[in-house]
Amino acid sequence: MTPSPTKEVMSSAPTISRRPREEFAEK
Repeated sequence: MTPSPTKEVMSSAPTISRRPREEFAEK
């Protein structure tokens, strides 16, 4: 479990990562 890639993705694409993030959180 590494919050490094998750934070980097959000910073790279807060709009695109916002959608996949919701699905990831649901899982």
